[in-house]
Amino acid sequence: MFEEIRWHGRGGQGAVTSAKILAAAAHREGKSVQAFAFYGAERRGAPVETYTRISDKPIKRHSAIYHPTVVAVLDPVLPKILYMKGISEKTILVVNSNKEISFPSELKCKKFWVDATQIAIDLKLRIAESYITNTIMTGAVAKATGLVKLDSVLEAIKSQLNERLWESNLEAAKRGYIETIPYKNGV
Repeated sequence: MFEEIRWHGRGGQGAVTSAKILAAAAHREGKSVQAFAFYGAERRGAPVETYTRISDKPIKRHSAIYHPTVVAVLDPVLPKILYMKGISEKTILVVNSNKEISFPSELKCKKFWVDATQIAIDLKLRIAESYITNTIMTGAVAKATGLVKLDSVLEAIKSQLNERLWESNLEAAKRGYIETIPYKNGV
């Protein structure tokens, strides 16, 4: 097994934390992991990419992820061109959306959606003007892919976040996991 997960969001939304939480969850399950970010402009609100690699063998690759096996989109208004690059029919796409959104017909990968923004609103997960969907989307990726167990995600959240943030973020990850929905036609 060698999985490459690419996270897309905006600066300040927690995409870096998502990559770290998923890596920590996989590490708890005895897998080799990497988690790192590509920032570009490095400012709040600017598009960011972060990466997680998970393998059952030591990871020797140390580059950006160009052909992801999983793509997670934290911000529903990001232009599709930012996150569709390198996607193949083997990719699993997990998007933050309040419904199935349309994609070009040639995009034949498995697709899932979860209304992470509404969950963040419900749980008051907000910093400044941004709703923080990172732990929700980490739960969603766990559900859509089966790469890690939900319990491992919950323990990873505790290892990565300050204790005062545990309650709402643990609930967020659980809801992300439970409320993730596959596209009706599977692709």
